[in-house]
Amino acid sequence: MTRDSRVPESSSLDSGVEVVCDEFRRALVTGMISPDGQSTIDFDIWLQRVDPPFRGRLANQLLHMHHNFIAASVETSDLLSTNVDFISSPGDRLPSKVSRGSRASESNDASDGEIIHDAAHHAVFSCPTLVRLRHEVKAALAENIQSRCFARGERLIEQGLPTTGLYILQSGRVEVLDRNGAKPTRIDYDGAGSVLGEMSLLTGQVCSADVVAVEPTEALVLSANAFESLRHQYPELEIALSQLVSDRLGQRPHDALCGKVLGGFRLNHCISRGAMGVVYAAQEETTGTPRALKMLRHRFIADARAQTRFDFEVDLLSKLHHDHIVRTHGHFVAYRTRFLVLDLCDGSDLKRSLMRHGPMTESTVRAVLGQIASGLLYAHQHGALHLDLKPANVLVDKRGHVALTDFGLGRLIRSDGVDDTVAGTPSYMSPEQFKAAHIGPPCDWYSLGCLGYELLTGTLLFPEQDLAEMFNRKHFLAAELWPANDISQELRAVLHAALEPMVEFRDLDLARVASWAKPVPELTHTMCD
Repeated sequence: MTRDSRVPESSSLDSGVEVVCDEFRRALVTGMISPDGQSTIDFDIWLQRVDPPFRGRLANQLLHMHHNFIAASVETSDLLSTNVDFISSPGDRLPSKVSRGSRASESNDASDGEIIHDAAHHAVFSCPTLVRLRHEVKAALAENIQSRCFARGERLIEQGLPTTGLYILQSGRVEVLDRNGAKPTRIDYDGAGSVLGEMSLLTGQVCSADVVAVEPTEALVLSANAFESLRHQYPELEIALSQLVSDRLGQRPHDALCGKVLGGFRLNHCISRGAMGVVYAAQEETTGTPRALKMLRHRFIADARAQTRFDFEVDLLSKLHHDHIVRTHGHFVAYRTRFLVLDLCDGSDLKRSLMRHGPMTESTVRAVLGQIASGLLYAHQHGALHLDLKPANVLVDKRGHVALTDFGLGRLIRSDGVDDTVAGTPSYMSPEQFKAAHIGPPCDWYSLGCLGYELLTGTLLFPEQDLAEMFNRKHFLAAELWPANDISQELRAVLHAALEPMVEFRDLDLARVASWAKPVPELTHTMCD
């Protein structure tokens, strides 16, 4: 039988961002790239490793990691955090800081009014958040913007009140403070090129934090009234600012939503941040019951497909009631996006456990795989697939109880009307899932095999950066991929059956694997703080 070694054009490379980020992080830790903030890093080399649509998000994450690493290295919190949105096209470069009046200075005869006008145009046109807007939109912004100066200690934005406008910082520095607690919590530092006030403008809610100048600061301000007029005339402005909100939320354990009460739940801290959503630990106000809230990231508010996928997850999880599947408890809309209410795991996930403590023993792996198989078997029997099974999507509580989460890519078995776009994480995807063909329970079996290998060895079975190379390797027989490991023949046979590349020959007895299920209290010491 001839095997197709081509990577289909429809395959999703979104998770390639995660792979590049992991390698970039390793390069920082091992000293392959300088963490001192002085030498130049060629970010283009890293950006070229994902397709253009994903380079903006990748660039944001790489620069954020680099700055965080610098902060940790020099043991200082007085570091400008970066809110940069890169151009998603070949040849992108890190944007330079805005320099007020740089173009106007070319003409010594220009009047003060002309200098301010020219500086406003330069600031708007070079602002990273706005750079992808059409020339017409940026020109309209520049025409309606006003320059303002703020002394040290002066507030630009006040918590608990609607913002007076959209702020683009030209010079100076500000800190973002949440004053809800007993003492203020610093959320962020921002400098030239940063945009502020966007969440209040987009949602119509009061500001979630103070923004205070920590040194003399100059900003260009688009009034709230002017913004309302422009957002209706130019809808892409709202999309650009939604992307900014999306990039900011979930970057730190305490962000702008922490401490807020939404849908009857008080958000305590951020648990995790993924491609589509941010997960918060929360507490139900009336009962005190702990819950997890999964928020669809704001960059998807204009993405009908993403909203459909999120709604699908809500509907799917509401129908699944099993001990090894995270349960849902409803959903609501707030801050112009969707929130899904889930059980809160008091532990961690398998990815973090592996990162901290390395490979697991066979007895532990069998018990974990058994619990996962039990949840998968139930889901398959009820017509649902997961399609993104990986360590990060398997939670372990403090009792050693395992539960599957993030069915956002799942679909109903043999359902009609679902698009054939491939989604998932390439390292764990079956060959047929790469090709968006013959999608069924064997896709989850294959992912389970990849996950089992990773739990045993602490490494990915398919670590290739090049997806074509990865796709070709997935077409070899599983036995040829499997290195010499000291495991039982029974477990080896199960994993080989799961990893058979030809879907018609893949044959895994999930019920047999499910019989291995038992708690894994030995993993409870790996739980996150």
